[in-house]
Amino acid sequence: MGVADMAPSDYGIEVEGGLPLGSMKMNYDFALTNSMLLNNDGTLSSGSLGDVNNNKSFTGRLGILPFSNSTLELGVSGMFGKVGTPGTSFQNAKGQSYAFDLNYVNTIHPFLINIKAQYNIQNVSDVNYISPVDSVTAYTFTNHSTAAFIQCAIRPTTLNNFLHDVELAGRYTSYNTPANSIWGSNQSSFTLGLSYWLSWRSALRVSYESYTGNSTAYTNRKK
Repeated sequence: MGVADMAPSDYGIEVEGGLPLGSMKMNYDFALTNSMLLNNDGTLSSGSLGDVNNNKSFTGRLGILPFSNSTLELGVSGMFGKVGTPGTSFQNAKGQSYAFDLNYVNTIHPFLINIKAQYNIQNVSDVNYISPVDSVTAYTFTNHSTAAFIQCAIRPTTLNNFLHDVELAGRYTSYNTPANSIWGSNQSSFTLGLSYWLSWRSALRVSYESYTGNSTAYTNRKK
């Protein structure tokens, strides 16, 4: 699902390709995987080579490049399947994830402009978990998480002086995990960076980052 994904990795089979749509283009990516596992705290663990929970997840992404020069790509993706482990109180739990992404790369003289953005949504069925306070009490929460980022970089690649190798970039991210879970929080950050490219794969970089965050965890709830 790309950058800023919340879901961990998984194992399965995948089919991908592309199709022309007149002056536009489309690409696709579909996969059937062994499915991830729901942990006792509501987080998801990566799938394994063996099908531990006897479930399967379906993952798919569709992308469209609406311009003939392929400067812009818009994508939508999703993942659906059971994530509960047989024999547990949440064996029928299901996970659903969605993502929307954008990628724009174009030269507008004298700058090469590179813009990327993505918004992710992850939902897991409401189930009962064990309280971390006394390890006995059952409690639940809305297992809904969101993550997003947008970044932009500009570089005067058409100039013939040292500025040709200077790039200015900025990035904003946010990550919100379920309130009243033991890992609940709201986080955001902004990064501004200046780079000088020595070659296509190495650069000198200086950056500034601002971060804010607050806990919405279960143990911090008001009684």
